[in-house]
Amino acid sequence: MENAYIYTRVSTLIQVDGFSLEAQEAEIRAFAEARKINIVGKYTDEGKSGKNAEHRPAFTQMMEDIRSKKDNIRYVLVFKLSRFARNTSDTAKYLQELSSYGIGLLGIKDGIDRYRQDDCKYYGSCRGSRA
Repeated sequence: MENAYIYTRVSTLIQVDGFSLEAQEAEIRAFAEARKINIVGKYTDEGKSGKNAEHRPAFTQMMEDIRSKKDNIRYVLVFKLSRFARNTSDTAKYLQELSSYGIGLLGIKDGIDRYRQDDCKYYGSCRGSRA
């Protein structure tokens, strides 16, 4: 069984009550269970914009844990790519970094698997199937 982190984010307090962090996590956990992926860590940024990764404490902590190889993960699971990053340069930067550690990004609602050649071109410019 491969290990993974969950990353969830909502950018406004309205989203916290609307499409909740709990709903994102529940769908990600169901996805992981169906694919026999072991969740070893959860990182959540509540009420944080996705435009700049440095302003998201949980995202920053997740990346620090990845760099330290704390949990020997294979994937980061997100509800949608937009929860991971909203800024193209951040998306490219962090996808490249994940890749350098042999870690894939799975966006469960938009069908993104950073390891499937037909889903992503150059560092996160995805064109594959969308769920």
